[in-house]
Amino acid sequence: MEKSASTTPMWSHGRVSSSNLNTGPPSFKNRVSQQRAMVCSFISEYTLPSSIAPHLIKFAQALASDHKALQAISMERFCATYKSTHGVHEVTRKRSERPVLERPPVVHGAVRSAKSVCEDVRYDRVDHYSTRDTETSFPQRCKLEGCTRKSQLKCQECGVVLCVTGKNGGDDCFYLFHHSACSCQRTKTAEVRRLKRRVKILKTRVRVVKLEADVDRSRILTLHERCSALKEDLCKGKSENFDLKSKVHSYNLDISKMRICLLVILHQQQLSSDSSDYSDSDSDPEWVPARSKSAASQRNVFDTMGLF
Repeated sequence: MEKSASTTPMWSHGRVSSSNLNTGPPSFKNRVSQQRAMVCSFISEYTLPSSIAPHLIKFAQALASDHKALQAISMERFCATYKSTHGVHEVTRKRSERPVLERPPVVHGAVRSAKSVCEDVRYDRVDHYSTRDTETSFPQRCKLEGCTRKSQLKCQECGVVLCVTGKNGGDDCFYLFHHSACSCQRTKTAEVRRLKRRVKILKTRVRVVKLEADVDRSRILTLHERCSALKEDLCKGKSENFDLKSKVHSYNLDISKMRICLLVILHQQQLSSDSSDYSDSDSDPEWVPARSKSAASQRNVFDTMGLF
């Protein structure tokens, strides 16, 4: 009986050790493995749950509180990725029909205007023939100025649509465009060039007149300032001798003379500008040395008036 009682299995932490089944004492190896198993079971049952459980609880609480925010962030991320891949435009709902193939754009031939044709090409009278415009299937308006008819004929060299019926029952526009308008156009261009040259000449005259008037005004202002300074000296009583009074009198005379000269110069300039408007010549050879002529005229006027 004692032997049977001594041979009952021994439990260790709810487990049956294989070493207790033997009748003899456990070996050192068995005891070390048994202790190692006890340490591992203690770590797995107590240490790990107690260290990880608080963090897991906090994570679960934070996840439950920020669930809506996480949903919003995920939605915004999805929208950003979709817009970056498909574009920012709104997605239109497509019909569940057979897609219609787009027609290729119809490119019409470029019809030139009458102003875009060079004059040398327009009036050279070389290889100007009327041909049918095959690029367009409908008639277009005649490009000659004043004509409102429509035609499908265009010049082979110029590329301008022109009719051959003629405006107001006269000659055809094709002939007028290349022949009769030549002289009129050339006279117009010559007239324009002449007027431009005339405008340039008048602008230079105006500039010279302004410069001369500015010089005369500056001289009058300096004399007036000097006269006013001398008058102030007389009023203050600093010097009341006869020489100072004579100087003031001479300065007053100079101011009056300069004013008269300025009026005469302006009157002469006005007369010269009026006479130049009625002149028909392209150039004015008499006025070429503008500065010298104006200075000479001023000297003549001064000499005749006896001012200087």
